[in-house]
Amino acid sequence: MPKESWVLEKEMPHPYKLLHLLSRGAFQLPPHSHSFWQIIIVTEGRLTVSAGPDVFELCAGMVHILPPGMEHSLESVEGYSQLGIDLEAEDRYPLPVLLKQYIREPTVHSDRGLLEIYAELEGIYHYGVTQLSAARLVNLADSLVLRCIETCGAVQHDRWAESSWSPNAGNLPYPHPEWPPDSL
Repeated sequence: MPKESWVLEKEMPHPYKLLHLLSRGAFQLPPHSHSFWQIIIVTEGRLTVSAGPDVFELCAGMVHILPPGMEHSLESVEGYSQLGIDLEAEDRYPLPVLLKQYIREPTVHSDRGLLEIYAELEGIYHYGVTQLSAARLVNLADSLVLRCIETCGAVQHDRWAESSWSPNAGNLPYPHPEWPPDSL
């Protein structure tokens, strides 16, 4: 694996801050935190994430979701590759609200199916990011985040299944009447 190689770093529309595909050789990143949600999907190699008292050993096909403000450090002895998704923590967008409802602490889950979505993202990069493929990137990122919420969610019972939520009735399952914004 190369020392560090950025395959793709793409700014995305809100609530996404950044989508990045990267490979790193052996490295250590000291304790730090972010004001946003961080999702790391390891696609190759091994990565150790320390968050609070917990230490997570990740390998290909594993996803790590880190809530905003959580101090963490990263280490890889032999190197690794990842798909990283950074999302704003703002409650005015549905995905961060869902993350907040379902993910309450650093969470790890194995889902090798995520590697198929990663391959599709790599394909988009390989053929060039056009206006159409940029829209596809957002769609894939949404799918990835929703799949992570579904497979990693800490909530045992889906509150939406019991609610009378309707997208057209204005009774959103969270307190954000300004969603969706007029710009959609």
